[in-house]
Amino acid sequence: MNANEYNQCVENYSDALYRYVHRGFRHIDDAQDIVQHCFEKLWVKRDQIGMPEAKAFLFVSARNASIDDWRKNHRIVAFDTNGPRESGYEPDQEFETLDFARECLQHLSEVQRSIFLLREYEGHAYEEIAEQMELTLSQVKVNLFRARKRIHELMQAKKNVL
Repeated sequence: MNANEYNQCVENYSDALYRYVHRGFRHIDDAQDIVQHCFEKLWVKRDQIGMPEAKAFLFVSARNASIDDWRKNHRIVAFDTNGPRESGYEPDQEFETLDFARECLQHLSEVQRSIFLLREYEGHAYEEIAEQMELTLSQVKVNLFRARKRIHELMQAKKNVL
């Protein structure tokens, strides 16, 4: 990979990588550090990694770095609640919804959380997720099904409480 290809990777994948790290694992302030670290790793290994493998390498690196850091610090997912309010919800309802979303993600295993975020938030294809996470297509589908089922169960439990 040459410098132009590397710059193209930064341009193509930095936003999606940041959203993935931020939504799944990190506090807002730290997500950029992990993304930058992933691109640094890509630059160091540029002779070994070509353009076709770069995206998978970046997402696997981000996932692994996020999990390692989470295990190290036992941090909880943080959501940006300072953005514009275009959802139609009142602020209290929106904070409650974000808290519930964070809670749901915390009840998933690390693999399920990663697959769920890649599929539902980033819109990746099953095959792409399998490649990025080094899983079989069946494993991706089973884990996504279990993640959705768990979230549905949590939603039903909350509905019964209210």
